[in-house]
Amino acid sequence: MTTSLTPSFLTEILEGKSIPAGKLAYFRTQLRYALHDVVLREFLRREDKAEISKAELARRIGRKPAQISRWLGAPGNWTINTVSDLLLGMGVEPKISVQSLEDRIGSHLEKWGDSENIISPETLEEMPVALDSHA
Repeated sequence: MTTSLTPSFLTEILEGKSIPAGKLAYFRTQLRYALHDVVLREFLRREDKAEISKAELARRIGRKPAQISRWLGAPGNWTINTVSDLLLGMGVEPKISVQSLEDRIGSHLEKWGDSENIISPETLEEMPVALDSHA
């Protein structure tokens, strides 16, 4: 089953109602993947420039290289401390912003011209993530 960010899918959220567990899980997963993507892209960028390795990152934050490999290998249930440690170990800190779902839907419609007002999980991947890391 494909979940879409339609006005009906977002009803509880946009109307201030209680948010069902499935929708909470959907957005948690989106954030988990976005955080992993930001950290991994930054690591790969720095690794390509020979600025850091997994072993060096592990040494810098007091972890074993195997732990760094696991963290960078898949988006797990990282804590905020994990994200902070990984980024700090690379010499960066995150720049975080938020955007209302209404604005996100509006910008999607302007960009993609979606006449059915549908944002699918697939098109979410094409939309900019609101979390960027900067050196």
